[in-house]
Amino acid sequence: MQHRPLLSIVTVTFDDTDGLRSTLASLETIAQEAATDLEVIVVDGGSGPDILRVAGEFPWANIISEPDNGIYDAMNKGLDRSQGSFIWFLNGGDECSLSSWQVIREPLECLPQAVIFAAYHLRIGPRSIRRLPRKPGYMWHGLPTSHQAIFYPGEKAREVRYDERFSMVGDYHFTARMLGIGLPVRLIDLAVASFYMDGVSFKHSHRVALEAAVVQRETLKSPAVLRYVSRVRHSISRNVRRFQSDMWR
Repeated sequence: MQHRPLLSIVTVTFDDTDGLRSTLASLETIAQEAATDLEVIVVDGGSGPDILRVAGEFPWANIISEPDNGIYDAMNKGLDRSQGSFIWFLNGGDECSLSSWQVIREPLECLPQAVIFAAYHLRIGPRSIRRLPRKPGYMWHGLPTSHQAIFYPGEKAREVRYDERFSMVGDYHFTARMLGIGLPVRLIDLAVASFYMDGVSFKHSHRVALEAAVVQRETLKSPAVLRYVSRVRHSISRNVRRFQSDMWR
């Protein structure tokens, strides 16, 4: 019987050798400690030989390099290739914050079939802010934690897959569907990832709010008043993040 890894890490990237090297370097410790209990799958959109060279510096990383139809198509490719009991999406430029394999192995083994929301470090300029996961009820407005800090049960994730009609909030929609099929949720006080606030979702936060409203209406079936409050909160959050980003430039 073929050995099944406990965790599959899917890293999506395109034309970002520095970001990919940073991500894979941050995984070196747990990759060495976990051995066959961990698989790392890099999904590149066909950037060229430089990305292949960087991935080749980390022999435990498996790479798919071919054109795709965007980030969520790439994530689905990673899902299709994965075999892990859990899936963790840690994309190019994001970094693993785990000090060892043991600290994440234990909660994964103790919480089978649960969606796990973990903590993370948000970088704003020279600052790093540690943020804890919120309770699942926060889904009415957004993800209870960053998408880089969610571990999904692998079997169910491969069934649900990402909806490619979304360009910005596929993670929100994907998580809403996972919770909608009745999977249990567990929160852990463990910072698993670190990333900067200057990502795509930050730069296009208005579009994020518009797509989030679709998820709230169609998938979460949120009442109109909650959708309105969420739009207001998104607007306030955009202004706060813009102020924080400008302050630390």
